[in-house]
Amino acid sequence: MLCSAFFLFRRPPTWILILSAITVCCFCAPVYGDTAPAPQVPGVVFAMNDFGFRMTRHLPERKANLVYSPGSIYTALAMTAAGSAGETAEEFDSLLGASVRDAAFHRSIRLVREMLSPCMHPPDAADDGKKGVTLYMASRLFPLRGAPLRPDFLSLLREYHAAGCTPVDYVSAADEARDTINSWTREQTQGKIPDLVPPGILDALTRLVLVNAVYFKGDWMHPFAVSDTASAPFHREDGEIRAADFMTRAGVYRTARVAGVRLAALPYEGDAMELVLVLPSPGEKAADLEDRLTSALWRRWMENLGPDRRRLFLPRFSIARSISLKKCLSSMGIPGAFERDRADFSGMDGKPGYLYISAALHKAVIEVNETGTEAAATTGIIMAARGVSSPMEALRFDRPFLFFIREKTTGLILFSGRFMDPSS
Repeated sequence: MLCSAFFLFRRPPTWILILSAITVCCFCAPVYGDTAPAPQVPGVVFAMNDFGFRMTRHLPERKANLVYSPGSIYTALAMTAAGSAGETAEEFDSLLGASVRDAAFHRSIRLVREMLSPCMHPPDAADDGKKGVTLYMASRLFPLRGAPLRPDFLSLLREYHAAGCTPVDYVSAADEARDTINSWTREQTQGKIPDLVPPGILDALTRLVLVNAVYFKGDWMHPFAVSDTASAPFHREDGEIRAADFMTRAGVYRTARVAGVRLAALPYEGDAMELVLVLPSPGEKAADLEDRLTSALWRRWMENLGPDRRRLFLPRFSIARSISLKKCLSSMGIPGAFERDRADFSGMDGKPGYLYISAALHKAVIEVNETGTEAAATTGIIMAARGVSSPMEALRFDRPFLFFIREKTTGLILFSGRFMDPSS
């Protein structure tokens, strides 16, 4: 039987945006067939996916290549939210679509991890020479050494997120603390993310960094022949044409056409995971499709996938992105978590109004070639104590003032006075 040509990714638009936003989340979840996931799948999976669809609309550079892991970001935020309280916790409830202080929410995240366990291996397993799929997820806390955190907060993250704890010194050795965090993320991602935390982010006011890492390596069930890869034009949204190395293979793939949108699913070894590729309808820009993508539309797409014999053309590509999440997450509904005077993370340390999120960092990479896919992502949420704003605000005693000398333990005032005139 002759296979029909399927020029899925040769025409515009910038399809990598769609691929990156959707499938990095999807290949971190098992495939349950052509229909919606079975009832036993925790509802948090749908919340994670929906979070990813919404986040894509808020990320910068909508016309650039993109890769990120909604699952990693969601997990890091869930750990952070476990220590929130009051209005801050309510913001997280809305953002994550769950009651973030409820242990059942965190238990469901653990259940997802357990359901993925057949694919979960240590990161060095990817280099053992065997074909298949390697998936690794890890979380860790890096608190200021000696700064007490609430035992129930630490216990929840240890029990439901398998989050270990490595105390560091941000006050007098911030660079060493940064090296410790980056060394851990480098190890968890097989060296793909060598430096999550850049210089200058950590300082003496840093109290805790919560980190999540995800590593994936999958071999295609049906690999592409390197000898078949050839240069061909790729049509950008602006009308420009660029040459790309296109892999090609004829075979049976799960495909669909839904209201002009074309989809194809490429399975990895074992058939538990797949890469879903989405091509907008003719004339539709990638960002416009992202804007209208919802969980309901995604479910409709997945339900319509079915076996079809096609010749697939797919560019070989690699993407690396570093994203500051502060503006994005603030616009998505948690601005108070980043504000010194509004944030309430007393669930972490028992001190209302003391901690806030000073930075939220994310890095991700992906490489797709003839043999398969390798991808990694890390997310870091940096908690700082309230202190002097940066840039530093001047406090000038340049008019009359009072002064007191007191003993701090008892509060006894030993001397008092006022300063009225420097010329006297």
